[in-house]
Amino acid sequence: MKAIVSGLAFGAALLGFAASAWAQAPAAAANEKTIGDWRISCTGPAQAPCVMQQVIANKSTGQQIMAISVIYLPANDVHLLQIFLPLGVSIPRGVQIKGDNFASPKLNYAACEPQNSSCVVALPLNKESVDNLARSGNNTQVVFAFDGGQDVLVNIHLNGFADADAYMADQAKGKAKGAPAAPSVIPAQ
Repeated sequence: MKAIVSGLAFGAALLGFAASAWAQAPAAAANEKTIGDWRISCTGPAQAPCVMQQVIANKSTGQQIMAISVIYLPANDVHLLQIFLPLGVSIPRGVQIKGDNFASPKLNYAACEPQNSSCVVALPLNKESVDNLARSGNNTQVVFAFDGGQDVLVNIHLNGFADADAYMADQAKGKAKGAPAAPSVIPAQ
């Protein structure tokens, strides 16, 4: 699916902030729910998207390695997957997601934000791609590299992914009722 979601930069900044905040959050608030390895949040005004996220940290140091966010835009029936990685990544090498039932193309970095200490890639997903990712199992990895280095492979924990996505989509659809129009999807040229 070739599409550009208007407001992508705003979404990246918003979710970058969320990635930093959630990495430090001790527990889910009343408007958040955890399903499997995913935290879902539907906060903010009606036009703000619901988001599900997973933060992956180094087991020995607790340092955040990566954050993955998925938002659902019900007006367009599209998901947007974003991966936040630390500064110092190899920009030309990009990022790829590889799993048993899902493989992304090479994803180019959309932005690097020193204030959030992260670089982000984004991938619009249709329902079939979301379903394939959900079935990919625990062998699914994000592949990236730091400047001048070997590939780094980080496992995505997909425990609860399908249920978390269904819950998030239902919440987003309910929240969108009566909300102003969502950002439009503009076909790529």
